[in-house]
Amino acid sequence: MKTLKSLIQNALRVKEILKNSGSYLAHLPPPNDNITVETLSEHLELVFECLDRNVDENGLNFIIDRLIESIVVNESLGNEEILREYIKQLFVDTIIFHDFGKVNENFQTERMKNNLFRSVSTIIKPVYGHSELGAFIYLVYHLEAINSKCNLSDQQKVFLSFMAFLLVNSINLHHNPKIVEPLKRLERSIFIKEYEKLKKYLDLYSIRQTNLSKGYFDNFAEIIDSIEIEKHQVFPLYALTRLNFSLLTSSDYLATSEYMNQLKLDNLGLINESLRKKIVIAAKTTHNYNAKAHQLACSNFEITNPIERSGDNLNIIRQNMAIEVLRNIRKQSKNRLFYLEAPTGGGKTNLSMLIIAELLNSSPEINKVFYVFPFTTLITQTHKAILKTLDLTENEVSLIHSKAGFQTKKNVATEESEDGKYGDEKLNYLNNLFVHYPICLLTHIRFFDILKTNEKETNYLFHRLANSIVIIDELQSYPPQHWDKMLYFIQNFAEIFNMKFVLMSATLPRIDKLNLPLVNKPTFTDLLPNANQCFINANFADRVNFCFDYRDIKLEISDLADIVLEKSEEYSLRSESGGVFTIIEFIFKKSATEFEEAIKYRFFDENCIFVLSGTILEPRRREIINFLKNENNRTKKVLLITTQVVEAGVDIDMDLGFKNLSLIDSDEQLAGRVNRNVKKEPCKVYLFQINNAGIIYKNDQRYIVTRDNISTEEHEEILKTKNFDKLYDLVLGEIDKKNGFKEMQNFNNTYYPYIQRLDYENIHKGFQIIENQNLSIFVPLCLPIVVLDEKDNHDRIFSEDELFFLKQNNVLPIDRKIDGVSVWDIYFQMIKNKEVEFIKKEIGRKIITGIISKFTFSVFLTDKIKRELQTFSNPEKQFEDYYYLEHHQSCYDYKKGLIESKFDASENFIL
Repeated sequence: MKTLKSLIQNALRVKEILKNSGSYLAHLPPPNDNITVETLSEHLELVFECLDRNVDENGLNFIIDRLIESIVVNESLGNEEILREYIKQLFVDTIIFHDFGKVNENFQTERMKNNLFRSVSTIIKPVYGHSELGAFIYLVYHLEAINSKCNLSDQQKVFLSFMAFLLVNSINLHHNPKIVEPLKRLERSIFIKEYEKLKKYLDLYSIRQTNLSKGYFDNFAEIIDSIEIEKHQVFPLYALTRLNFSLLTSSDYLATSEYMNQLKLDNLGLINESLRKKIVIAAKTTHNYNAKAHQLACSNFEITNPIERSGDNLNIIRQNMAIEVLRNIRKQSKNRLFYLEAPTGGGKTNLSMLIIAELLNSSPEINKVFYVFPFTTLITQTHKAILKTLDLTENEVSLIHSKAGFQTKKNVATEESEDGKYGDEKLNYLNNLFVHYPICLLTHIRFFDILKTNEKETNYLFHRLANSIVIIDELQSYPPQHWDKMLYFIQNFAEIFNMKFVLMSATLPRIDKLNLPLVNKPTFTDLLPNANQCFINANFADRVNFCFDYRDIKLEISDLADIVLEKSEEYSLRSESGGVFTIIEFIFKKSATEFEEAIKYRFFDENCIFVLSGTILEPRRREIINFLKNENNRTKKVLLITTQVVEAGVDIDMDLGFKNLSLIDSDEQLAGRVNRNVKKEPCKVYLFQINNAGIIYKNDQRYIVTRDNISTEEHEEILKTKNFDKLYDLVLGEIDKKNGFKEMQNFNNTYYPYIQRLDYENIHKGFQIIENQNLSIFVPLCLPIVVLDEKDNHDRIFSEDELFFLKQNNVLPIDRKIDGVSVWDIYFQMIKNKEVEFIKKEIGRKIITGIISKFTFSVFLTDKIKRELQTFSNPEKQFEDYYYLEHHQSCYDYKKGLIESKFDASENFIL
């Protein structure tokens, strides 16, 4: 096939085919700017440049060819080479033609204020519209061209016409906030029924017209119905149409921005050869333990794991795991799907960085890395580790989550003038919007949204998936009802987009065992195939002993408090330091609060009883975690009362654990916070039952299987032996069983058909990792700028950029604290202000969103909680999904979070 670059070079040029082309404008300059108006021809040339660069630097030409080849492989069609070439032309021409509709006189008069034209009555809605008109011109041009080809059979012509009908959707919707099912959208298009009234615009471009194309418009539904999509074509059609929309909209946006702001992006944030070498070298040299692992991996060193428990032996086992991972990744580096199962405390994050360096070293086409996490705390922790271990700068790593705010790339060459600073802001806005960073740490919600979204702005990033490494951490935390969808997308994207996925966890569900309608069965390479030897090694298996003495006993909160006190006192007496760090986890915050009341002022040191729940604000959470990680506090008697927010992603080392039974893998995650570094005698985690886990997990297949199919003895055995396959095999079997029922809503009968018919909206809606709606609560407290970190140094809560932004908006720290009332006023006024320039407003909104996240927590959205929270809120200051908790003194405590006693039956919505 011809390269996309050559197709762009030989594309139709407006200045050559459009009569009086210089009269047609595409954009007007911003007010008070001295730049000239932009003609349609000039705009399209800029779009071509941005498209060429997007495709070239992201390595997309090969990806596009692969998608087209997968679509065309059809024995009954024949002439495959001609079909491939023409589909690629169709693909490129959506971008070439996308603004051809700007010849609409009303667009020129009303939008461009172009005196060379007069307004006319039109069937186009809105009257100044251009997208549908461009789609009409594209379709007529290609339907005529397809039908004039003598070397094609009628069947081949129908198939190419079908492809044109699909791809024209990108032109039709390139200014819409969401993309919808192409053929349904086409049914509503004006030109399907109003061909004759639009023919005059074809004359402007000298496009040949016959009754053939009109006949195709009249009968397009029959044409569509005559096409049978085969299994091997389903995903390639989905991916090709999404990729087309992504490239069109992103190239158009970048080209428009370049003209409007007179700024050209200097790079697209990819891993170049210099950065690749730096990462590979840093992975081998930054830490001595990694340097030694690399050295031994290249030798004949035979791995033998010591069985005696000690901190030194634990480090030896960690090193041996690194050696095994390095050897296996080097042997299997050409593969695309990997599993990394390692015990809690085994150093998975470090191992993942070694894997990244090896894959970058062996695969020169890989040019970006995505780290995917279920919790923002994991993003923060990994960010620090990855900067140090891989010798990266802040300009090379992007953080995408609700608390990240606006990220700036520091430019030492920036002029001190205000114009220079604002120029940098504009570039930073584009870098944030398109995530022009070589390494990106993001939440699982955002990542899977990129894979399956129908929203335009998120779809900008779709083309950046190609040629990437994706590390998905804590796989067990994803709802089982979506494991089949995850596997479907992971397998297909890996194969066609040349992506390498590493799925990792201490309790890893082997989702490749699922039976799905995949063209090729997924094959995962296990990077630690002997991980079970580590799990049963005393340094991991005996790190924590589960105790089931209280599992089946009906306990009151007061009884539980007595047990916790008794066990904590016993541990303190045995401890050399006399201290004890005890953690107790409940499902609902209400029980945590009741427990705190029951144990108050008994045994534990004053100011050393902490509450950590979903209603605790970020600064307080950091204060607690940093206190627990500070070695100077190990002599104290500390109690951490928490909900399940502590399970994964909180790097703390406790001495004793108590946990309300919930999911088996959830029980294991809590145990991962106890005796984390094997520096103590075997520690215990006691399981009890106060809250009913079924309230939260009633639809979770893990809970259902555990309740119905796993005995108490088997539950204990799984936790003791770490044989989580026993649980997951049952869960996977239930998913397969459900997918086997034709009358049920499931992947095979419901979700897969969405993909088959390109129903983008339901593809997106049908795969929501978090299905509960949340309500965000803003608490207008005064929050500290910094808190103490684990070494008694300053841990910044507000970044320098955030403080600078607040200063620009006349908010200054008082007693080293930021007033939430003033912060909310900035946000409220900024959103309401219609006069601020778009980019300035968007930058400000992004920065202030990061700031207000520090004052915000979330609860499950129900009508009841909304009513009850309104009692303490100010309706006049509410906005979107935020409640402003104006009377927080009555229902909120900085150290304890939301006060449940102020609400009726709060246990089901406050975690």
